[in-house]
Amino acid sequence: MLTSTAKPQKPDFDQLSPDLQWHICQRRERNERAIQLGAISLVGLLATPMLIPGLNKQMDVSLHEGREIKLGPITVYEAPPALEAIGILPPEALAPVEVGDEIAGYQVNSGYGDRVHPIHGDVRFHNGVDLPTETGVAIHAPGKRSSRVKVDCKNQPGGAGTYAEISSPDIPGLVFQAMHLSKCITGLHHGGAVIGATGNTGGSTGPHLHWSQMDSVTGDYQKPQKGYLQWAMTGQAPKTLKEIDQAAVPFQSLLSDEELTCAIGNAEGTKGDDCTPNPAYFGHIDPGNGASNIGAFSYQHGASSPEEADAKQIERLRNAESSIQQKAVDKFGQPLSKAALASALDLWNQAPLAGDDFVMRLSTADPSPQEIIDARSQAFINPATGQLEAPGLGNSIGNVRADQKRRVNEVLEQVQ
Repeated sequence: MLTSTAKPQKPDFDQLSPDLQWHICQRRERNERAIQLGAISLVGLLATPMLIPGLNKQMDVSLHEGREIKLGPITVYEAPPALEAIGILPPEALAPVEVGDEIAGYQVNSGYGDRVHPIHGDVRFHNGVDLPTETGVAIHAPGKRSSRVKVDCKNQPGGAGTYAEISSPDIPGLVFQAMHLSKCITGLHHGGAVIGATGNTGGSTGPHLHWSQMDSVTGDYQKPQKGYLQWAMTGQAPKTLKEIDQAAVPFQSLLSDEELTCAIGNAEGTKGDDCTPNPAYFGHIDPGNGASNIGAFSYQHGASSPEEADAKQIERLRNAESSIQQKAVDKFGQPLSKAALASALDLWNQAPLAGDDFVMRLSTADPSPQEIIDARSQAFINPATGQLEAPGLGNSIGNVRADQKRRVNEVLEQVQ
């Protein structure tokens, strides 16, 4: 067999087909780009130790101090701190919670850090703060209404009792724990929704909320910050620096403090039809839980006088009013009528969890007296279990309806 010893000749580029020429050019361009990018990356890597500190410093100035460029005495360019522009919480909202701070009308009585354990009597590290409350005060999902806040309910007998671990997309990097709860609802919740209620479960000396704050990556406990605890207690996000600077028009209530005091005082039995205080106003024992009550609203969280008790409860009711009216606007496109609002706040004063559910039970923002009575009665039914929860009224639907009819009539006498 004859074999050829001639070497194949490499064709000239011009002799190749147009398709093959195009593919070769594309490959050359890709190789050249890869070399260029590699060279740029190498230069950047070598320059990083010199450039990054300067860049970090300039970024920090832009974020926290803003920018100002002057031409002599004339300012030609000015920009506010970037953190303010995007709505970062003000310093007071991010300040640590301290003993004595008042959060949503309740006073912190045990802080973060070493303390003498109230049960065991020895010095132990306290990984959160304690907020004494009555049993059943609502805990809200800290987040925007359009967000979904994750709640995992767990139980630790003799310790945290029933507790919730809370993760919010609007508070990245942190996880919160709410302990000693009487109620906890696992799942994904709208921001502001009720996710549980304070209680006295586990190792506890009385009804209160233990609130902890943790790094979501390391799991390390941190000193809790006021704004986040306030958010969980009220369902209302702390105002941002931008909102404060804009000085928004203050919320105008349909009810004056006097109307609120007279209406709820009449329903509580601490004031007469003419709003005159009776002996119960100056102090009485709550028939439901045996606590000492004082003032028009039967306040039971510590006050030296009826006047101080009324001032503290009015502040709590105004926070609740804002949340209730926002729910009404979200559902009906308008706030509640004056009669419905007064009834809602009286219900919240009587049973905060039921008050938080009141709007959900309504079919209109301007209900009739009978519709108000029906909605208030239904609000004592736990939406998670379908069970009536009114131990102070014997868990009897008949007792609940009779009590709500009486209270609504006495409230409406004062505001209509």
